[in-house]
Amino acid sequence: HVLGTQEGKPSMLEFVTENLPDYGISADSRHWDDYCQYPTLYYLKDHFILMESSEFWLSQTPSVHLSKSWESAFPRMISHALLKVRQSEKQIWLAVTHLDHISERARIEGAKMIRAWAVQRQAPILLLGDFNDVPGSEVHRILNKPFGPFSDSWQVMGKAEDKQSYTQHGFTGVPTKGRIDWILATAEFTVLDVSVVRDHKAGRYPSDHFPFLADLELKEN
Repeated sequence: HVLGTQEGKPSMLEFVTENLPDYGISADSRHWDDYCQYPTLYYLKDHFILMESSEFWLSQTPSVHLSKSWESAFPRMISHALLKVRQSEKQIWLAVTHLDHISERARIEGAKMIRAWAVQRQAPILLLGDFNDVPGSEVHRILNKPFGPFSDSWQVMGKAEDKQSYTQHGFTGVPTKGRIDWILATAEFTVLDVSVVRDHKAGRYPSDHFPFLADLELKEN
């Protein structure tokens, strides 16, 4: 129903949009820049109505395009959208981010900004992203209970933190580094299943990360 991507330049995102005609892209407020790599949200149009969308940079000047702070190697951002479930009054917030791969301080400060954004929302939230950090890190601690509003869907299912959970593979299919891609959910969601998708075509992979898939259900109450 929803998809979060990272490192998408405009031409790449245009390709995805053209080839996923059943999905809408949440980028109404975006300042498009041909050289920028955007975390981007897609949603199944038959299931959701886009109510509002926005994004901000994970920096000390979040409204300034391509701004960065805390020795971040690249400008980093979060994109978010409020979606209404069709034929229902239910609404959810959906967000996707990509934290810095070099500066630990930038990851930590970015996580604090995301947590501050999340605790102000009035609806269930799903947070998707490449966090460039592993469970047990300060970034993970900031975002997840008891310090943050989220629960890690992989951990909710009691899955092992071993190489089968690793998501980075550098286009080789051989997992490295750790489980740095997460789907986090607030308490309004029940986690039904999670998996790391290792599909390829003759050894060719669509990304240098394995996609992370979670099956979740919005609770009735």
